[in-house]
Amino acid sequence: MQAKWLLWSECIAVFAGVPAILGLQLVSVPVLALPLFMVTIPAVLWLGRHYGYTTELFWVAERQHERQHVRFVVQRFAISSLLLLAIAWLMIPERLFDLPRQQPAFWWLFLLVYPVFSVYPQELLYRGFFFRRYASLVSDQRWLILLNAVLFSWSHIVFHSLVALLYTLVGSLYFAHTYRKTGSLRLACLEHALYGILLVSIGHGRDLLTSTMIERLGI
Repeated sequence: MQAKWLLWSECIAVFAGVPAILGLQLVSVPVLALPLFMVTIPAVLWLGRHYGYTTELFWVAERQHERQHVRFVVQRFAISSLLLLAIAWLMIPERLFDLPRQQPAFWWLFLLVYPVFSVYPQELLYRGFFFRRYASLVSDQRWLILLNAVLFSWSHIVFHSLVALLYTLVGSLYFAHTYRKTGSLRLACLEHALYGILLVSIGHGRDLLTSTMIERLGI
């Protein structure tokens, strides 16, 4: 029981406390990726020590389940893309495709950098680490997935956007479902990258980029 409370305390401190500190700007950081890496690196070391995780395993994990699920991921993304595009067209028509139109060079750079330096560490932390470290906290896996989604969404409080919180809540349910269904971290990363790139491309850069980036890009 004591070990379980310690795990709960750790989970709340890392996945709720750190984003709250950053969201309230109690601690100033030059780049938001810095606290992400500071938390992810110990998580990766723990995965390596207890589960033998290496970068190579990222590329060979659960290929059979992955192949069976990838079609579903693509179909879900196709349907979700149409829905998200329709919502953006109705709600923020003036911002539709603003980043690729106004800042094409940055947009192309974002396509290259985002999956490696943002998606991959997030998925390592929120899927690879979370579901192994905290599996014992909740007996029903459906509640564990919901907890994961809520905490992932909460991490985006740093952007001070309700849209970011809502979309990342739904997105995390997708990514967590994919990871739990297949055991494939790279498929979860692919799905995460697809939605992140889509949202920023169709006009939600103001909701998912830092205020400094938004000012510099003029979007």
